[in-house]
Amino acid sequence: MAPSKSLAPTMTLAQLYESQNQLFDALAVYARLYNERGDEDIQERLEAVQERILSDDKLHYDPRIAALFTADERKRLKILPQDRYEKLQESMQQQEEDEDDLNVESDEELAPEPRKSILEGSYDDDESVSALKSKPLTAIPSTDWLSMNVGELSARAIEILGKNKSLQDITLGELIRVFYGSKE
Repeated sequence: MAPSKSLAPTMTLAQLYESQNQLFDALAVYARLYNERGDEDIQERLEAVQERILSDDKLHYDPRIAALFTADERKRLKILPQDRYEKLQESMQQQEEDEDDLNVESDEELAPEPRKSILEGSYDDDESVSALKSKPLTAIPSTDWLSMNVGELSARAIEILGKNKSLQDITLGELIRVFYGSKE
């Protein structure tokens, strides 16, 4: 089955559904947006759509529900007739599926290749990484790190990189060498 080309949930989509009187679809989009953002405006719209749905004179409840709850209680407790509840669940499920389809498409089209370990390459400065791979990494002992100050770290950086090296020109491999590598 081909992925759905439905739209991602947005306020505009929810308002469009609402204007077309597709209240359950609008409610599903507003609910999803509210869960993602927690925006007060979205909450107000969500409640307004719920009010419209629950105020519908055409709602036909199971006689047992109608006998147990007054119309005000059903509205306050947001009780829907079974068929309307199923429609709401269907709309919410469709929103989730549409978003999953969009996420899959986005992942396939836009996701960068997975990053590899720094010692496997895949960075812009492959030469520095290659140089790192050819030399054993010797970390400064942790006791030295605990007692090292900024001046000592700067001195190590100058010793390895030189004092005239521009920060924008420092490669990832060189930076790693400051912390772990040899002085060559």
